[in-house]
Amino acid sequence: MGHERLGALPRSRPWRDVVARMGSFTSEGGVEPVAKAVVENVQRRIPDLPRDTGVQASFAFLVGLAVAARSEDPTEVHPWEIKFPDGGTPLELGLILRRWTRGQGGQGEYSELATQAATDALVGWYERHPSSQHDLFAPTPEPYEPWRGVRDGRGFSELAHTYFAAFTRRYLDYFLDREASAVIPTIEERERFDNGVARHSEETAKITQSFAAGWFNGHTKEGLPTLKEVEDFLGVAFRKIREELLRERDAI
Repeated sequence: MGHERLGALPRSRPWRDVVARMGSFTSEGGVEPVAKAVVENVQRRIPDLPRDTGVQASFAFLVGLAVAARSEDPTEVHPWEIKFPDGGTPLELGLILRRWTRGQGGQGEYSELATQAATDALVGWYERHPSSQHDLFAPTPEPYEPWRGVRDGRGFSELAHTYFAAFTRRYLDYFLDREASAVIPTIEERERFDNGVARHSEETAKITQSFAAGWFNGHTKEGLPTLKEVEDFLGVAFRKIREELLRERDAI
């Protein structure tokens, strides 16, 4: 389930055109080498990501939160010995996430990108599903109310999509930042360029969403999946993203 590719995904702007926003690279012969080089750098390293303990830990944290959200009191559930905070705000969860990732041996660029992407996913969910909270950092009368929606496959797949979109965006930015800073002349142009990268990343990561829903429903019926099962899931999800990026490269 979830392994089939659902035809061509809609694109707001091809990757070549996103890179073409980089000012002087729009000159003769400039866009294609940069666009191809960035995709090549990113896709070549993707197979290493599922084996990184920091990447595994960051995503496992989201899985654990989704499973704990089924409980009346998620703070009493300790998936993989994660102890969720009393408040349940993104700030509080983000601090536990970072501590948990480091405790699992996560370090280096992959771990940092993954931790930031998981934090982005937490903040994104909290903002899109506000329930009764009024402040991003203020606890609610029922602190985990906003997270109840991630406890099934449909909600978890949305959370997972946000994670993979954020990771892809941050990874592309990692390779693009120096070139973009050097050639984009204004703050407004840079914002438009960054928005293009973000939108492209969101669409690229969309291919993971249905797979995440099926995987979550199938692997949490009896409780928690194993960390090895999380690693295997990441292997498939990142492979799907890699395939999408290669399609972009070959289309340039």
